[in-house]
Amino acid sequence: MQNLILFLVNILVGISISNAAIQNSKYQTYNMSDLAVLESDNDFLEFFKHAKDVRPSKRDKTWKKLVLSMAINYVSYLQKDTSDFSDKDYNLVLKISSWSPLNNDEFFIKKRDLAFIKYYTKCFKINDFNKCHTLALNFFQKYKTHDEFGFTFLKEVSKNKFKEQTTIDLLLEAKQSFWPFLTDFVKKPISEFYCAQEPLKQAIEQKIIKQTYLDPKFKILNHFHPDCWKVIKQQLVKTLYGHTNAYTRKKVYDVIKSNLRMSKADVYTFTVLQLLSGIKLDPDEVMEYWGRLEKLSQDYDLRMKIHERLKNILPLPGNVFMATTKQQKLILKSFAKNFPEYLDFYSTTCLEHLSGEKESHLGNPAFKCHELFKASKKIDLIPKSKILRYNKITTF
Repeated sequence: MQNLILFLVNILVGISISNAAIQNSKYQTYNMSDLAVLESDNDFLEFFKHAKDVRPSKRDKTWKKLVLSMAINYVSYLQKDTSDFSDKDYNLVLKISSWSPLNNDEFFIKKRDLAFIKYYTKCFKINDFNKCHTLALNFFQKYKTHDEFGFTFLKEVSKNKFKEQTTIDLLLEAKQSFWPFLTDFVKKPISEFYCAQEPLKQAIEQKIIKQTYLDPKFKILNHFHPDCWKVIKQQLVKTLYGHTNAYTRKKVYDVIKSNLRMSKADVYTFTVLQLLSGIKLDPDEVMEYWGRLEKLSQDYDLRMKIHERLKNILPLPGNVFMATTKQQKLILKSFAKNFPEYLDFYSTTCLEHLSGEKESHLGNPAFKCHELFKASKKIDLIPKSKILRYNKITTF
């Protein structure tokens, strides 16, 4: 009986040993020497598959240095050649990003982030916008990134021409889709060096305009670092004159006025631009702008300063010369009385280009040239000698 029991025990032990041997044949554990060989071969996938074969108690400085070196080389390779940057690579880099040698290493983090930005940029070119945006946002919210990630990401993606089916206009409102990547960045001192650069400048402007419109109590300094605001506020004033859309210009003006002390010249320049835009003004705007234009007629120096500004805007502002509404006609009469210098300059520029005295690769900067002379036949706006010259040039 005892012999039988010993026989059965030996059989069970043999089976156990056989099973262990089979398991070991399926998965061979790697040691530090094996990992060193993989490093020398730049075999990234096999290296990270087995890096944690080393027991936790044996993961010393040498192991950590090896892992860090391979991780940096891996993401550097992916950054240089995005054609080889597969979804499998992306998921693996995500996985190792949480490892203790890597999750706080600034050099690895920045290298990884730059590789990921290229990956996302490629994604936007071939996939649905929302899919790629969600992928990037999930990463950004879960992992530590370098300080400039949001700015660099926005800058690179803004260069993209998205798939035709996307309805996103990245250059305008869609930049707000990237605001979660920028919220913390614009609150940091480092943002001073980036806030005036495109495309961040435009994204900030759009954000401020939108938030001010939605919330009159919106406080800029609650959302932007003072150094960032110091830079962007000067750009906003310049942007005020750059907007050809009068309604957008009005929004920018409201933002500036509620957050800055504007110079008299800036206020009056805005007023003149709104009047020249030809848009329909509400009664309050009519009273406000009309009063300023009359005061402008009494201040020659201020008028000439604004005149110089207008001369540098191309095309020259003048949609009001269409004179299709009663309000536009009244504005033209007021200009003839209070700011004749601009009508004179506009009409002179028009004639110089029509006659061939001056040429511009952009065409006649007095874009509403013919409309001005047509309106002058009914309203006394410019000297008759100019009208006669215009008729002579345009009569064939």
